[in-house]
Amino acid sequence: HNIFDPHPKPRNKDGVYDSGSTLHCLCSDAPSTNDRPNPYGIRATQPDGTQIKSHITCNLKLTHLPEGARTVHKFQNLAGNSLISLPILADQGCKIVLDKEKIVITKNGENIMQGYREKETGLWRMPLEAKQDTQYTTFALT
Repeated sequence: HNIFDPHPKPRNKDGVYDSGSTLHCLCSDAPSTNDRPNPYGIRATQPDGTQIKSHITCNLKLTHLPEGARTVHKFQNLAGNSLISLPILADQGCKIVLDKEKIVITKNGENIMQGYREKETGLWRMPLEAKQDTQYTTFALT
């Protein structure tokens, strides 16, 4: 049983769960709900030092997350991946467990999300929207 993903998912359909991100940042084409234009936007600095500004405030389609952890900002020029902030999840009472193969997020003792660690990058990933037929978002691969 190997939880590493042998076939990378499209970058706009999943996100990187990041302990260094202070806000959730989505690529423009990532799934979301309740999209609202934000003329003021939020400024963010990318790893290469370039500044970008969000253009839409919206909500994650992950309705099993606490409501306070679902607000997200979309960026037109976000390089690479959508980022989900682990500090925001922790501040909303979620427990996050990272190991060499997977990430598991629990709330009140129940698993609410599970993802995988990408072999090529070492990053923990999860889909940005829950599957309709499952209790929680998962990428447990065999």
